[in-house]
Amino acid sequence: MENFTGIPEDTALFIAILLVVASIIAIGIFVFTVIAYMFFFAKFERPRWSAWIPIWFEWNMFKCAGMSTAWILIPIIAWSYPFVIGYFYGDYVTQNPVFGLINWIDILVSIAYLTVMWISAARISVKLGFRRALVLVAIFAEPVWAGIIGLGKSQPSEQSTN
Repeated sequence: MENFTGIPEDTALFIAILLVVASIIAIGIFVFTVIAYMFFFAKFERPRWSAWIPIWFEWNMFKCAGMSTAWILIPIIAWSYPFVIGYFYGDYVTQNPVFGLINWIDILVSIAYLTVMWISAARISVKLGFRRALVLVAIFAEPVWAGIIGLGKSQPSEQSTN
């Protein structure tokens, strides 16, 4: 028997169960990562609860890495200007091909910001006594990196409480 979408019911049930299981796994990975970051922030004498708030989390990551917290402004400014342009120029944006660059600029800014975050991960790894190569784990498997730096026994070689 088929439902209103034309998908057989057993297939729809399988897809629904798959989505529920995938959601539970994703939530579990997220909670594990945040808890690991809570322990990480405790090592650097930062408030543990800041692991739960996205922008404050990144602010504290830059502080722990000894980097300028002004880096946090890059995505805030870059990702907000399309809304400002769209508000003031409206339909003109869709008619003018020059505004097509906005998408490319956003992509480049996202890549640049990820690079800055990875540099901070490399600095944090070194401060905790690991090699810079540990940043590859941060790039490809951030929850694993968070577990290593947060739940491991390593302590910062120099206290970074800027």
